[in-house]
Amino acid sequence: MIAGLQPESFISFVKQRSHWAQGMTQILILSNPLRIKWLKWWQRLSYLNSMLFWLFTFARLVFLISPLFYLLFGLGIFNASVPEILTLAVPHFVSLPILNDYLYGNARWVFVSEFYEQLLPLFLLKPIVEVFRRPHSPQFLVTPKGETLDQDAISPLARPV
Repeated sequence: MIAGLQPESFISFVKQRSHWAQGMTQILILSNPLRIKWLKWWQRLSYLNSMLFWLFTFARLVFLISPLFYLLFGLGIFNASVPEILTLAVPHFVSLPILNDYLYGNARWVFVSEFYEQLLPLFLLKPIVEVFRRPHSPQFLVTPKGETLDQDAISPLARPV
């Protein structure tokens, strides 16, 4: 991304990530790196990590809808006390911005990145499921290039799904 063009709008970002998610899921299904004999173990692990990353979409969706299931049906996804949650959550939420600032400086903002990461699964679910349904014929969306954002506008993705 540093050497190439990056998306200039949220809709372009979603299209780019959908393309990547579809491609990596398709490779996982059709050319699983664990079955390629000439790859070294660490190459297999690296490829597998890159492909399985996109399946985290399903876990993020569970995290997003679990509070609603708790409120409506009383279903909990974990059983922990407040001190246990604080013991795990506070160090994470304190160290995350510090580490991101150290690694990325002013090039990346942790809260904007997290916001994008929370919204992305809502748009990636359908393309990933389509690849599982028909792995030989996913519909790739090409990322628009050279967009100009001269005026403020509401993204077409902002409407209810």
